[in-house]
Amino acid sequence: MNCFLASTFDATPSSAQLKTLAANLTEAQSLLGNDIERSGSSPTGRINVGVSFITGHESITRFRDTALPVLRNLRPTALWLFAPDEAVKPHGAIIRAVKRLDPAPRIFVQVGNVAAAREAVLDGADVLVCQGIDAGGHQFRKGMGVVSFVPEVRSLLEEEFADREVAVLAAGGIADERGVAAAMML
Repeated sequence: MNCFLASTFDATPSSAQLKTLAANLTEAQSLLGNDIERSGSSPTGRINVGVSFITGHESITRFRDTALPVLRNLRPTALWLFAPDEAVKPHGAIIRAVKRLDPAPRIFVQVGNVAAAREAVLDGADVLVCQGIDAGGHQFRKGMGVVSFVPEVRSLLEEEFADREVAVLAAGGIADERGVAAAMML
């Protein structure tokens, strides 16, 4: 995959962000036309670009009607979900809808604690992006530093989800080559 496009949080029918997302994906398809994802020797037809949604906006309940058609038509390789509205808990419904696409993009869910990681796996995430509290910006309640967090999530996956293949990425507090080396050891 080449990159993730900027996050979208407004999923209303008249959303300028969704229009921009569609335009950006269309442009990416044009620019990367020969760089489509392959499965073995056959192309899947998906563009090697991911999209991300900040899912805390009240309009996220309209995802199926407004954002899903964009994903269905323009076929990004990955979908990144972050910051769900705790009252709505939209990730499960979004992931189920997106997994019905053919081919379905890989689902990345950014999490900040072990409980959120468990919920993301139960929802169907393919990749857990484990952001520790040492990350700049977004903080999580009941979180921990990435050096402690990633091993805890790996243990969770081994103990509770041994039958699932879920990738784990470390995020936060990784600022130089030493941080990268340390994260690789987690």
